[in-house]
Amino acid sequence: MPLPTRAEIRPVLLSTLASLGGRARRSELYPVITARFPGIEAADLAVRVKNGRMSIWENRVSWARKDLVAAGLLDPTERGVWKLTDAGLAAANAGNTTFEPALDVPDPEEDPFPEVASVSLGASDLLIRLEAAALDSIHPNEFERVVAEVFLALGFDAEVVGGAGETDVVLTAPLGVNGYSVVVDAKSTARGRVAESQINWLSIRGHRDARRAEYACVVGTDFSGGNLPARAREFGISLLTVRQLQALLEHHRRQPFALTELRALFESGSDTDSLDAVVGGAQRRQRMSMIIARVLELFDTFNRMRPDVALGQPETLAALLLTQGMTDVVVDEVRRAVDVLELTGVLVRHPDRGFTSVATPDVSQALLRASLDGCRD
Repeated sequence: MPLPTRAEIRPVLLSTLASLGGRARRSELYPVITARFPGIEAADLAVRVKNGRMSIWENRVSWARKDLVAAGLLDPTERGVWKLTDAGLAAANAGNTTFEPALDVPDPEEDPFPEVASVSLGASDLLIRLEAAALDSIHPNEFERVVAEVFLALGFDAEVVGGAGETDVVLTAPLGVNGYSVVVDAKSTARGRVAESQINWLSIRGHRDARRAEYACVVGTDFSGGNLPARAREFGISLLTVRQLQALLEHHRRQPFALTELRALFESGSDTDSLDAVVGGAQRRQRMSMIIARVLELFDTFNRMRPDVALGQPETLAALLLTQGMTDVVVDEVRRAVDVLELTGVLVRHPDRGFTSVATPDVSQALLRASLDGCRD
């Protein structure tokens, strides 16, 4: 059957939340709501939005939730939790679940930010639009939207909020106990540099507290000097320039960042070293990938030339890598590489003999990627 529309999902979402006590986490809600539509088939649930970030069904439920928030029936302030307002609970109990969504809620889309689906990571179109929107003080909403697209491309869940008394964008890193959230104030200005007088530090801190977010951030083309950096540090609010975001996107296209690495952007206050810290984390992962590749080559060499030998201790592998020119390698790095390869089944441990590999280096790398993709799924 065709997937239910947002209009069909809204009353079910409302009544489902009421049956769960008025609040539930998104991951708890999806299977319950899906079960309320028995005609949905597994093949329907497998279809994903164009950018691949989630299924069309999950995204459509999220849009229905957005409609309920706009109608004042859901409270969006608690991160990761969908909960009814008093009006929402009253509407659900009364069976009054039919309403017209607010006019500013977008028409049904398969992706809350459909433009992102057509923009590859680091694509010039997004970079150009980011720079242009930052200088367009007449249409500040466009800058908010493009900033959200940038962070979506970096792997965050990003929601444009806006409006009086609200933050512009809310970012969420959905990492369970390692997760975090950020309120973002997007400042467009035709003057090219955001002045301190344009930033309401108390208001931004208030948005962070109201959203129970760990971090707050201001994004602008550039920032004036003076007391602005010191004030940012005083309020614990990070400053990100368009140039920094552009550099992040370009680097992310070549070597993706982990969301845990991107946390450094928001922990460093106004320090310009935050970008270096993020890139450094990605480079360490890139180095680990290189060490894994070299370890696999060692195993392949011994498989072919010394089939009677099973390589064992990381110290032995590190010594062999040193003889091959990796003069800066340390045993702990090799030990972590071996742990990853054993955990994913690329290396097999033999009691009292050490390890053997299960395939040639190219196939082993493919097996490793497939295993890690399976873990993420």
